Amino acid sequence: HHSYKIEVTKEATCTVTGTTTYTCEKCGDTYTEKIPKLDHDFEITETVTGTCLEKGYRVEVCKVCGLSQTVEGIYGDHDLRGAERAYLH
Repeated sequence: HHSYKIEVTKEATCTVTGTTTYTCEKCGDTYTEKIPKLDHDFEITETVTGTCLEKGYRVEVCKVCGLSQTVEGIYGDHDLRGAERAYLH
């Protein structure tokens, strides 16, 4: 009957899997299991509001590994103020 000591021998991050090592305190038998990668920890570094002609977007950067991604936003509203006056003149 084994009595395993559990030790995280390599921490998982957003870029690499980790490793947990199990070592039997009685006989020295060992085995390992992978720890899945963690999700990126994104922080918004830039936000651009959409217009009626172009979609907005935001830029996010992972605080751990520096990965940058651009997330597409939506179009803005039309600004019709003054359009009615210009049409009537």
